[in-house]
Amino acid sequence: MLEQGGRLGDGGERLGALLHRHLGSGRRLTQAQFALERVNDSLVRQVLERTQVVANAEFDKPYPDQFPARVTITLDSGESFTGTVPLPKGDPGTPLSDEALEDKFRGNCVGLLGSARTDRSQGAILGLPEAPTVEALLAGRAERRR
Repeated sequence: MLEQGGRLGDGGERLGALLHRHLGSGRRLTQAQFALERVNDSLVRQVLERTQVVANAEFDKPYPDQFPARVTITLDSGESFTGTVPLPKGDPGTPLSDEALEDKFRGNCVGLLGSARTDRSQGAILGLPEAPTVEALLAGRAERRR
């Protein structure tokens, strides 16, 4: 069961689906988990069918300072495990490390841009504090449109 604030509307169902795609993949969540064959995978569908997403009004109270969520996994034996987080990973209150942020960037870009263009884009972004303009970053975007 996934508990979260009720303000998300049907977003909780999408969050539940994301959680199961991620857990079923055995690796970090990237664009690859959104591929049609992954979404339609029978194991992902089986887990999703056994998932409940519920709104928890208590989780709305600390919003917007916190954005809590709780996951409870109940095994067929009846044994259950629960984890609660007040803020999602990557929130300003729980920022990603530089290494994790770069890993996430690469994981989401390499499949679309390829390794070389991802390297160039990453270099341009990391160089922004020293750059007099954003021309290098914009040049990388224009290259994709050709």
